Amino acid sequence: MIPDRANEKLWARLRTLGEQLYREGSFGAEELRAVAGVERMSALTLALARLAVHLPIVNFYWNGMLKKNGAWQRRFAAPYAPAAEL
Repeated sequence: MIPDRANEKLWARLRTLGEQLYREGSFGAEELRAVAGVERMSALTLALARLAVHLPIVNFYWNGMLKKNGAWQRRFAAPYAPAAEL
């Protein structure tokens, strides 16, 4: 949903990482850190994320994809879940 222009900086950094891996056999620490971003959420961010998942707007895109692909009725299917024990 995000246009490519919005991610130009990210794509440039990913290209740089690929070039470094090819030339040196490893990723550059500075570029890797810039691409990796935040690895842990603060307690406040985590609490807000837990609240947000209950809002309809969070699932807007995914629900649209399910409906578009005719999978809305099967959205809770768990074909690989172990059979319930009786």
